[in-house]
This record gives sequence, C-alpha cells and structure tokens, in this order.
Amino acid sequence: MEMKQEAMSVELERLIMAAPERVWSIISSEAGMKSWLGPQNFEAREGGRVLFDVTHDGTRWLMFGNITALVENAHISFTWQEFDTSTLVAWPHPTTVTVRLSAADGGCRVQLSHSGFEQLPNAAEELQGYVTGWTSRDVLAGLAQLVEQA
Repeated sequence: MEMKQEAMSVELERLIMAAPERVWSIISSEAGMKSWLGPQNFEAREGGRVLFDVTHDGTRWLMFGNITALVENAHISFTWQEFDTSTLVAWPHPTTVTVRLSAADGGCRVQLSHSGFEQLPNAAEELQGYVTGWTSRDVLAGLAQLVEQA
C-alpha cells in the first residue's frame, strides 16, 4: 500500500504595475537576484548554481540548489536545499522555489511558490518556518520596489 502525502507549499502573489519583461530583468539576472533575494551566487542559466549564505538567530545557514527552469518573461524555478552549519545537517531532499510571471490588469502578476516540504522530516515545522520567513520579509513587495526603481 502506498501512502500519499499532501503537497505542502508557501504561496505568495502580488500584482506589480510594470511589464513582465521589466520584472523578468530582475529575477533572471545575477545582479537583480542579488538585489532582491541576496544570494551569494546566482548563475542565471538552466543548471546554474544558486547559493544563499545567511545568519539567523546566531546560526549560519546555507541554502543551495540549481536552476531547473528559466523561461523568458514567464518563470524561473530552482531547487532549494538547506544546510545548518551548527549541526552539519542538510535536508535529505531539496524543495523547489518557482516564480511565475503573467501579464494582468495593466501590470505583471507575480506568483512565488516554495514547494516540496512534504518530503522533509519535520515537514510542518519546516513549512511554517518558511511561511514566516517569506512573508515577514515581504519578498514580493521588495521585488515591486526594485522594479519601480529600475
């Protein structure tokens, strides 16, 4: 008998009053992504590496992965795996971050999804941590601000 786990993901959405091409210029470039989400490394190509190096509450975390999809003016996806430098433990499976763009209401609808938490031990706890993290940083408002400044 196979047990099926319900998909667990963080889902954010925002309308940004700019053309999708303008938003794409931020999310698909190394300089744009560093300004928006702050990765140490972002290789803007399919298969390219992504690396975040952050300290939160005194603990250093590395989040790393690879770009799995890069479709011009439409969406970008990359794997996201977490490594806790204090315990030297990494997630056993990567999750996936996807940012989708679509023209809507004279602007660009941006949807950010971070999925795959159901594969992790302590899945509910990990999911809640990322719900809090993505929303408390208000990442899509930050993207809107960058686009408007560009």
